[in-house]
Formats: sequence, C-alpha cells, structure tokens
Amino acid sequence: MTRFDLSQLTDAKWTFSTRRVDRVVVAAGDTAFDQARPGDLILAHVAELGQHKRVQLTSGRPSFIYPGDAVVLACGARYAPDQFEGIAEIDANGADLLAGGGCIGRMVARNSRVRAATRLIPAARLLDDAGQPVNLERFALQNTARAQDIPVIAVLGTAMNSGKTLATAQLALGLRRCGGGCGWRGRTCTSRAAPRCADRDRQLFAHGGGRG
Repeated sequence: MTRFDLSQLTDAKWTFSTRRVDRVVVAAGDTAFDQARPGDLILAHVAELGQHKRVQLTSGRPSFIYPGDAVVLACGARYAPDQFEGIAEIDANGADLLAGGGCIGRMVARNSRVRAATRLIPAARLLDDAGQPVNLERFALQNTARAQDIPVIAVLGTAMNSGKTLATAQLALGLRRCGGGCGWRGRTCTSRAAPRCADRDRQLFAHGGGRG
C-alpha cells in the first residue's frame, strides 16, 4: 500500500461506472496492476486520444478528455463487435479505454471501422484504509423482496445491434394481443449512461405495449 496525494482524485473525472462508489473509503493506492481484478477502481491519466474522446461522468453527462487528464475507471472486459474486444488486464506501461462509461483494460481486437482505443497510463489501484482494493462489488445494490409468481422472459445476446431490443418489443406486442401485460428492463455491460438510446428503447417497447 502506498500513500499518495488524494487531491489527485478531487480533480479526476470519475466515470459513470463509479457512480455508486462512496469516495470517502478511498485512503491509498498501489501499483500492483498485475493483481487487478474486474471491478477494481483505477486512477489513470490520458496518454493518447483514440476512439473515445469523451467519458461519461457519474451524472451521465459526457465530458471531453485531453492528454494529461486524470480519470477514475473500473477494470473490466468488453466484447462489442462494433467497437472493441478487451480483457480485464492492466499493464503498468499503458492500458486502453474500452468504453466511455469507464472501463479500462487491454484491447485485443477492434472493428476495422473504428480507431484504436484511447490510451491510458495507470497511476494507482485505489485502496481503502485496510489496504484492500476498492471494488464496485462493494457498492452493488442490495437484493429486494419481489413477487415469486411473476414469469420472466430473458432476451440475451452476445453482440451489439443483433436485434435484442426489437425481439423484446415484439414479445411485448404478442403478450398484449393475447390479453396479458408486461414490463421491461434493459441492461448494458459497459456501464454506459445512454439516455437517448434508453428513450428510443422506451418508445419501441411502448409501441409494443410494454411498460418500462
């Protein structure tokens, strides 16, 4: 564990993936990046701009980034055929911004239509006062009581733009026409806040008879 200037975190751009983090638990940092696991918080500096020129802040607002900017992100993997495939691995000599919502890792492949990933230089893995990594898992939402007799239909996919939303909307339409009712919830794997996309999805489900 290494004590470092916590004022670096004050000026850093905390990305959307860190929105539930209680920042007061951060007390120190280390450079054991080879021990980083998915969800660990990483303080990094922008080295070279690539595909992502903005990050989304904890409020969901996009913010331009520039070389030298400090950002706080979560170590993670990504599989997005329209952009990058990346793994949750941090190299002290440089890492990649895999998603604008705040995912840092190592790019292993990219779509030929997009630029190379924005490069980041890791500065510290954030720790609490006990020397334990600050991980997103610690701030996960608590389970809540729920009805046990509500059927759930999951529409899953391993790729972007593969028709998951459209399929779900068509299911909603079919259920409504059969006399049933339904609600929907959407999940994304990159911690991205996308209000315009969410609004589009809500409209699509509404046309199908679903309630968000």
